[in-house]
Amino acid sequence: MTVVDLFKHSTIASLVAHLEQGESGTAVKGAIPVRTTGSERPLFLIHDNSGQGLWFPLLAAQINSEIPVYGLPGVPLDEPQLQTIEGMAARLVDIMRTVQPVGPYRFAGWSLGGVLAYEVANQLIGQDQIVEFAGLIDAGCPVSRSGTNPPQARNQSLQTSLLRLCEGLAREIPPTAERRLTLSGLKKVANGLDFEELFRQCRESGALHENLVDHTAKEIEPYLIRLMAHERAIENYVATPIPIPIYLFTAEEQPDVPKELAPPDPLMGWGSVRHERQIHLFRVPGNHRSLMDDPHVVILGQALSVAIAQVSKQRHDLPETQYCPLVTMQVGKRNNKPVFCVPGAGDNVIGFIELAGVIGSECPIYGLQPRGVEGALVPHSTVEAAATMYLEAINTIQPDGRAHLIGHSFGGWVAFEIATQMRASGRSVASLTIIDSEAPGGNGLLGRAYTSTEVLVKLIEVMELAADKSLGIHRAEFESQNIAGQLRLLHEGILRVGLMPRRSTPNALRGPVRTFGAALRASYRPQVPFPGLVRLALARDPRLDDRADQRERQATLEGWRLWSPNITCWDGPGNHFSILKPPHVKTLADWWRSGLPLDGEKDQ
Repeated sequence: MTVVDLFKHSTIASLVAHLEQGESGTAVKGAIPVRTTGSERPLFLIHDNSGQGLWFPLLAAQINSEIPVYGLPGVPLDEPQLQTIEGMAARLVDIMRTVQPVGPYRFAGWSLGGVLAYEVANQLIGQDQIVEFAGLIDAGCPVSRSGTNPPQARNQSLQTSLLRLCEGLAREIPPTAERRLTLSGLKKVANGLDFEELFRQCRESGALHENLVDHTAKEIEPYLIRLMAHERAIENYVATPIPIPIYLFTAEEQPDVPKELAPPDPLMGWGSVRHERQIHLFRVPGNHRSLMDDPHVVILGQALSVAIAQVSKQRHDLPETQYCPLVTMQVGKRNNKPVFCVPGAGDNVIGFIELAGVIGSECPIYGLQPRGVEGALVPHSTVEAAATMYLEAINTIQPDGRAHLIGHSFGGWVAFEIATQMRASGRSVASLTIIDSEAPGGNGLLGRAYTSTEVLVKLIEVMELAADKSLGIHRAEFESQNIAGQLRLLHEGILRVGLMPRRSTPNALRGPVRTFGAALRASYRPQVPFPGLVRLALARDPRLDDRADQRERQATLEGWRLWSPNITCWDGPGNHFSILKPPHVKTLADWWRSGLPLDGEKDQ
């Protein structure tokens, strides 16, 4: 299924209905309570590409009446539209957890909503929540990043989006020769016209739907902006494996596509990320749009109810919940307080090897390995979830909580959250040290909605800083590749600078890349400030001149003071990575030891 196939079916009808109803419902910022009664856990329905949920009550009426139903609409038209599937899904997860704070969760999405449902499942698993049911209603797995679709939305303007809307009308209304000629002429002049003038010409030439001609360009514009955002998001999304079954409901009448372009695939592309045994397929009558109309929606609702009833009886044991992050780096002496080290985004506990070696052999030292960095497990999608799992592991070693915490980069956020959770439970922390981490809730690199390509571009920058040399990757060539090609180019560049062994393969990067991306996208604002002493070591950024570097360090310190009023800062040697490597790591270890509380002093 191409991007055009995914979007062409319901756009016109949704737009017409939206304009006929006016602005009612477009400003909804949370879940829409479609049906609040029932004894079972709720089902959340996720909006389609139009961003609206005109079909929510139609489908809900056909679903088991004991299941409460909530609708999840798109970003309101008067707000900035999100540009990535990951960002849209994170918003939906927040809304769902406002209605239902903890799982098991049930949700389903139609068209674009099915893709969002898949990513919602990924992020909920990343928060250590149980996903009971993830339904994908006639939603194809995005394939453009695998190189089979041209990137139509990348350089799309309002003008081209308007003309695509008119072409959609031409498919729904039998086109006359005159209409074809009109559209052809408008395409030739579109780039030279502003949006309002092009809209006027479309209306006067009869290219618009009859129900749209009485509306203005300003009324249509925000809807097109939303559609463009959704198309960009779908074209830049790379679905990654998740450990749960998905329930795929496909329309029996699929659009005609030449076999040489798209061979028939009953699984709609999802077999590329999930084994077919983990895809439960349901065929429902109708086409992509009519399956939400009578009588087909009755059968769809019944099929959803049957599937939900089946999964409610199943166990939900996942390998992610059994994961233990503890890695013993140095045994030390039993009576000494242990040190727990949290690595940065996509990094490995191996990064603390040199620090462990110079801290002293009598100190027990453990690494907390991020989940997913070594293989196929879903990484944590929030700081809070990672910290909770790490704290459970710490408790197996040091149940009274008297331990030293060290976090590097993104790991500084996780270490801070571990300390916060410790204090919330009435326990103390021996010391909390943060190494070159940006402040939570700021405007740094973390907490943004990165596409898969943007994640890899940032990883290239990180690798070049770590190696202190260029990986030799040309940006234009890199961005033109599918995900497999991008991993290959990244792997070749890493081999050139000696950061991975020659015998490694590009597949070895999949775990670190996925974990790195999850960390980059994670936003974090602590619930409360940490009143204890926090020690912050900041390294130099070689990409900045001295004045800019000092400004950056001061801004980072001030940002941390919002959450840690008793923080102290030290300008450490080296850069973000070399501070943990010889010769600088010895200086770092000396500074760390010099600031530890003396025996008998109260822990933090």
